[in-house]
Amino acid sequence: MMRGRKIPVNNDTSSVERNGEDGASSAPLTGEAVESTQAASAGPQASQGSAETQRLQTELEAQQRLTAEKQDLYLRALADLENIRRRARLDQEDARKFGTQALILKLLPVLDNFERALSAASGTDNSGSLVDGVSLILRQFQDALKSEGVEPIDAVGKPFDPQFHEAVAQVPATPEHPDNTVVQEAQRGYTLNGRVIRPSMVQVAMG
Repeated sequence: MMRGRKIPVNNDTSSVERNGEDGASSAPLTGEAVESTQAASAGPQASQGSAETQRLQTELEAQQRLTAEKQDLYLRALADLENIRRRARLDQEDARKFGTQALILKLLPVLDNFERALSAASGTDNSGSLVDGVSLILRQFQDALKSEGVEPIDAVGKPFDPQFHEAVAQVPATPEHPDNTVVQEAQRGYTLNGRVIRPSMVQVAMG
């Protein structure tokens, strides 16, 4: 009969305690520990994302300012172009209306002489045919000038207006010709399409 062998028993509990400590260290993390760990790892990434967002916002604002400046320059250029077109239209209109002014100013003395000749011929005897001929030429001349926009200035009996009249002499005022009234016309004035091209030379009642 065989005797049983005794199995040695380890009474040292320190190893068990150490094993318990090792087991505790490998236990799963709690929820708070996980969140703390995630927050710690996400901190640098969140900071980088915020900086990138700020940079993009700054670039966007700069681009918006540049776009607004370019839009303002465009609108100013458009307004300048419209002003240039408007001035060009006005210049063309003036050229059409007053392009013949220099020629007409040369012709007005001829008209003056026709009127003087007609006035002189009317005071002579046996001048009927001459007066009729000169009158016909004068009317044709006046009609031609009128077709170009030339109109005589009505002066005698009108209040003196420096825009249309030029005083060459003064005479005493009378009940028939009150103060500042045109009494006599020394040379007739004319307008071209409403613009005075030669003022009337007049005598004005004063006093």
